[in-house]
Amino acid sequence: MKDFWIWVPTKIVFGRNCLDELADGVKLWGGKDGKEPRVLLVTGGGSIKKMGLYDKVTGILNDAGIKFFEYSGVSANPKVSHLRKGIEFARENKVNVVLAVGGGSVIDEAKGIAVGYDYDGDIWDLSTELNSKGAAVSTPVLPVLTILTLSATGTEMATGCNWTNDTVTPAVKRGLHGPEVRPKITFENPEFTYSVSEFQTAAGSADVLSHIFESYFSNATTAYMQARVAEAMMKTVIKYAPIAMKDPTNYEARANLMYCASWANNGYIVKGNQVNWSVHALEHELTSFNDTTHGEGLAVITPRWMEWVITDESKLYRFVELGQNVFGISTEGKTDLEVAKETIQAVKDFFWKDLKLKSRIRDLGIEHDKLEMFTEQVSKKLGYLQGCYKPFTREVIAQIYEASY
Repeated sequence: MKDFWIWVPTKIVFGRNCLDELADGVKLWGGKDGKEPRVLLVTGGGSIKKMGLYDKVTGILNDAGIKFFEYSGVSANPKVSHLRKGIEFARENKVNVVLAVGGGSVIDEAKGIAVGYDYDGDIWDLSTELNSKGAAVSTPVLPVLTILTLSATGTEMATGCNWTNDTVTPAVKRGLHGPEVRPKITFENPEFTYSVSEFQTAAGSADVLSHIFESYFSNATTAYMQARVAEAMMKTVIKYAPIAMKDPTNYEARANLMYCASWANNGYIVKGNQVNWSVHALEHELTSFNDTTHGEGLAVITPRWMEWVITDESKLYRFVELGQNVFGISTEGKTDLEVAKETIQAVKDFFWKDLKLKSRIRDLGIEHDKLEMFTEQVSKKLGYLQGCYKPFTREVIAQIYEASY
């Protein structure tokens, strides 16, 4: 196991009555040094109003005498043009705490606003610089609190965030990370996800599973505990996602998916591993091109990445473990390669049959001639991609895209 340190300070308030602690949480983080809390309330396209959550949250803030300023309209795959306006809006109103109410996109934009508030420069330039150096944010960051409404990205407990630069051609997806970017408190009530559609439940579950895969497929073969924890998380997604799709108000299913999503991407199963994320690097190009739902894009590419990986015999061990421990595949009388192929088929069946997600890039509304552009963009990250479970080349990137099309 590799050397590491881990600090996961996000306070999770979980359950039906989680918002009972909202006012105190806002006062704690917005009222530092005797200041009056001034909240930036970041929201999306209006779904929280339809479900009554908006009125509940604003009612709590009003009853507690907490001043807040709403910044709404965050889109799926949040755009840097909207993020920049949000930073200016936050500065104009002199906020001191950011409260995101929504899913991963809303939270990621809220994090960007929190980072950009005291940064003397353009937020996109900062993310570009940090990405090129593999560095973390060192500038002051406003405290971020979140109320989660979608089980997917895990950003509600993670140190990173991503946005799409819609002001350049081709659009580029990038972000940043740092310990202080991690939310201070996340409020999780599974009932807030009852209205999530069957498709978004499926896509979110694919996203969660992909986060686990990215950590699980590690060259640190002795990180035994992390691998076993990852397998438990995968079994949770595989068990409960179809239940939540069929019965959206099943509290047990929604609760397990929600908590699993948070822990799948908070760094816990990464530490001690050798981990660079492979499939996300490929999928982000689809997302930035036409707002493909991230989880659906991951469900398209993941099995093709796996099929490429098993051409190397030294990489079969993790597929054998995955097949045995998660999908219950028997290894008796079979070669490791045969088990690996069965395992990949099980992954395909879960993504494309159980979750009912699309299986081809062409079905996402992307033309074949865009694959070359995607390949070119990902090839700019080849230095990072050498640290993946199986290192990439430009030719391999093109090959995986072509196989996925």
